[in-house]
Amino acid sequence: MAILLIKIEDTASLMLNEFFDYNGHAFALAGSRKQEKRQEFRMEEFYEASMDTEMLEDVPVFFVTGAEADTEASVIGWYKKARVSRKIRSVSLFLEGNVEAVISDAVLLPEKDRSIKIRWQTPDQLYEVVEEEDMRFGLLQRLLETEPAENALLRYAFAPVKLDPKLIRQPDTCLKYCSALARVLVEDQCRDISEIKLLEQYAKKVIEKKRSDPDGYYYHALACCHLGFFKDGIKSVQKALELEPEAADLAALKGMLLFEKGYYKDSAACFHKAYEVSSEEEYLLTEGRVCSAAGWMDKAYDCFAAVQNKELLDAAGIQLKEMEKRWSFANILSFRRKNRMKGKSRP
Repeated sequence: MAILLIKIEDTASLMLNEFFDYNGHAFALAGSRKQEKRQEFRMEEFYEASMDTEMLEDVPVFFVTGAEADTEASVIGWYKKARVSRKIRSVSLFLEGNVEAVISDAVLLPEKDRSIKIRWQTPDQLYEVVEEEDMRFGLLQRLLETEPAENALLRYAFAPVKLDPKLIRQPDTCLKYCSALARVLVEDQCRDISEIKLLEQYAKKVIEKKRSDPDGYYYHALACCHLGFFKDGIKSVQKALELEPEAADLAALKGMLLFEKGYYKDSAACFHKAYEVSSEEEYLLTEGRVCSAAGWMDKAYDCFAAVQNKELLDAAGIQLKEMEKRWSFANILSFRRKNRMKGKSRP
């Protein structure tokens, strides 16, 4: 089996992307995370694959880093074996990838051990396929067969978390600390999985002391959502909604968790409810993204077209004109929408 090389654009986010323990799995993207329009992986670059191949199993994957024009790159880690797919999978609303591995097969080298160099042949793209006759194949194969002295990847079970006994005894203060941790999480400022685990553990303590407060359940569900603990997250957010049924943020969080479980219809309904309660168009935009991920492009278009703040659409890389060109139904929907705005009925 050939080996896949992926060049990482930003190593600062490794612990929250390629080497993040998402409920026992790791996900990577063979391509750029900076581009709004994601390109499908060209599976036909593997000798074993063709234009009709949708995925390959047990593919060794190496991650390297280096400047765009460099002809030499540094090895920073690897998946011993992974599933490589043509299409990009939306694992959650904040995590995507077309390369998936069991977390126990992921190796992240500490920065001090990233001295292994390998030739990079195509500076204009972010991945290469290395076949057996390639001179680089032998070196990469030897690395796969060698256990590194240290694996810098933080798995959930081993992520260091130390709870403060004094904080636990003061549920209101503990709740404020959960709020601060949650703010770091939603602003994408977490260093690694340990901070998310800390939020999850403290939120559990709040729930034990304040069972009638929806905030404890919310923070626990938020942490579970980012860790991939779907069942626990849905259980907590449902309890919070029983206590505060008209809370838009709780409905949206439930929508995120249901999306991760693949319940797209229920997920979209949750985001629609959040929009109806709050009138915040971010929820309407997310409802459209859920519909798009489910393949319901007509419903997705309707959601996007209803967003009045076009800056939101631009920031999300959504172009209604492009949708109308690509999807025939979008032209019909656009025509109807314009007629409704003019006060005309459909002929």
